[in-house]
Amino acid sequence: MEVTDWLDEAVHQTRQKYQVQRALEEKLAQEEALKARLAGEFCEELFAWLETIDVKFNTRFGGQVLAVSPIGANDDRGIQVLARPIRAQAKMAVLRYQKDTKSIELSMDCSPAKLPPEIKLVLSAEGPIKAEIDAEYYAPEQLGRKIINNLLDIDLMGQVSRLRSPEQPSCSVPCNNIEMRVPTVVASVSNGGCAAGMA
Repeated sequence: MEVTDWLDEAVHQTRQKYQVQRALEEKLAQEEALKARLAGEFCEELFAWLETIDVKFNTRFGGQVLAVSPIGANDDRGIQVLARPIRAQAKMAVLRYQKDTKSIELSMDCSPAKLPPEIKLVLSAEGPIKAEIDAEYYAPEQLGRKIINNLLDIDLMGQVSRLRSPEQPSCSVPCNNIEMRVPTVVASVSNGGCAAGMA
């Protein structure tokens, strides 16, 4: 058999035997590279959010409650969140991105700890990476909120925003170039509009 004939046949048979497997391996490698990039971006966004929220929280609270500081560098970069709601009580969480496992290592000195020591970062059906905890999925800011809620021992995950009481209906009555707002009288529907009440 000529070398050319052998080479052609060897390439042909190798392609038939391994082409599908090679395509799958290439696809997996691309998915892993994408996941690694998105997981890194997830952690960058999470850490950046945590690094800005402590000042906002403390300003609104009117005292030093949260302290967030970066730790490590480069691939070993992480962040530390210290919560001190009262002087006698302090809790701390340390988050580190694990590049090999594409997860977040979380250590908390809360007792009991309500969050797992390893938070998996998974590709969601919509595309972006999400943090998975007990079959629930969290975007970076949502995960940051959950960690802070846990440190402060408060439960706000179910509340999207606190409802503000709507402004009472009123009408404007000008008086000597001064606009005055006076309550509007609203008739009650339950008794045919006979009774009136102040809105």
